[in-house]
Amino acid sequence: MELAIISLLSTAENHAKYMRFIGKHLVTRETYTVLIDLKEWFKSHDDVDWVGFSSWFRVVKHSSMKVEQLDLYTAIFSRMEEFEPTETDEEIMNALVKREYAARISEAAGDIADGVKGDLLDIDALMSEYRVHADVVSKTDSMFVTEDIDEIMSAVVPSKECLRWRLKELNISLGPLRTGDFITLGARPDSGKTTMLCSEVSHMATQLRHLDKTVYWFCNEEQGKRVKFRIMQAALGIKTRDFVGDVEKYYAAYLAMVGGERIKLIHSASLSCYDVETVVKNRSDVGLIIFDQLHKFQGVAGGKDTNEVGKQGLLFAWARGMAEYAPVINVHQVKGTGEGVMYPEMDQLYGSTTIIQGECDAVVMLGRPHGAEFSDDTRGLYAPKNKLVGELTSDGKYRNAQFEIQIQPNIARFKGAH
Repeated sequence: MELAIISLLSTAENHAKYMRFIGKHLVTRETYTVLIDLKEWFKSHDDVDWVGFSSWFRVVKHSSMKVEQLDLYTAIFSRMEEFEPTETDEEIMNALVKREYAARISEAAGDIADGVKGDLLDIDALMSEYRVHADVVSKTDSMFVTEDIDEIMSAVVPSKECLRWRLKELNISLGPLRTGDFITLGARPDSGKTTMLCSEVSHMATQLRHLDKTVYWFCNEEQGKRVKFRIMQAALGIKTRDFVGDVEKYYAAYLAMVGGERIKLIHSASLSCYDVETVVKNRSDVGLIIFDQLHKFQGVAGGKDTNEVGKQGLLFAWARGMAEYAPVINVHQVKGTGEGVMYPEMDQLYGSTTIIQGECDAVVMLGRPHGAEFSDDTRGLYAPKNKLVGELTSDGKYRNAQFEIQIQPNIARFKGAH
C-alpha cells in the first residue's frame, strides 16, 4: 500500500489533488517524507524520474542525512522504478480515507467509553464527515469546471429550472435561484422570518410542479403543523378565518395550486446533518432545500479544539455542499445589536464570522424598525452580500439595494412597492 500511495501521487496533478487527504499518521515516516519532498520536486517537474529524484533527494534535499537512512530511501526509489500498482487510484484513496476515519472514530469511542468527553452524536458527526470524503477520487475529478459552452451558459441564462421569488424586490436584487445557490435569510425573532419563507416557498412550489420536484423543509423551530398551515395560507393568500370556514375547499385549492403535497416538512428539535443527508441523497425529486434553523443542527464534526464559531463554519460549509442537490435557503438569527434596526448588517448574524458569510452566495437581512415613524408592519429588506448571477436584464444598482416592505401576517405574505 505504501508504494501504491507514492505511485498515485507521482504526478504533479495527482499530488495537488490528493496530498491534502493524507495525514502523517496514515503512512510510514519514510512514505510521508517522500510525499512531502515530491511537493518541492513538482515545482519544477510535472512527473517523476525516479533515478533523477533519487540523486536530488541524496545530494540536494537530504545531504546531511545518515548513510543508512539514505540507503533505505534509495531502496524505495529503486522499487518505484519497476512498481506497477494492482489497485486503482480510487481504491487506494478510499482505503486511506477509511483508515483515517476508523482511527478517529475509535479514538472518539474510547473517550466516550472512558467518560473523558463527548457523546454518541460525535460518532454520528464523524460518519457524516466520512460520507462527504468517501469516493474522494471521483469527487475530486468532478471539481473540474466543464468546458461545454451550453452548460456554462446555463449558469448565466435563466432557464425553466430557475426559481423566481414572489416578492418583486427579491427578483430585482437577487434574481432567480439555481442549483448550487446557498442563501441565508437573517432576522431578529418575531420579525417575520417564517412568514417570509412561507410566502416565497409556496410560490416556488408552483414552479417546481412543472419540473416534478419537491421542497424539503427541515424545521427545528416552530411547530411543524403550524408552519404547514401558514404555507397553505401563503399559497392562497387568504385569512385564517376564511380557511377555517371551508377547510375542504381551500385545502383542495392549495393542492391544485402547488400540484399535490409538494412541500415536505421534516420537523424535529434535534435534527442532524445525517437526517438531512438521508432524505436528500436518497431522493431524485429534490428541487429546493430549506434549513430552519441551520445553526441548531447537530452532527457536524470538528477537531478536539473546535469552538462554537468553528462548528458554525463547518455547518455552513456542509450546507453549501447540500446546494449541489438543489438551491438552499437557510434562516439564521440576528444578534441583539440588530433589534429595532431597519437594515441590519451581516456582521450582526449570530456567530457571525468571515467563514460563515463566505460560504453564502447571498445574505438577505430582514429588519423590523422601532419608532413612532414606523408602522407595526414595516420591514427593511437588504442584501449586503449578493454574488448571484441575477437576470440578464438586472440593474446592478439593485444588487445590494435596501427596500422598505410590509408584512401581511393575516395572509402570511409580504408586499413591496415594486
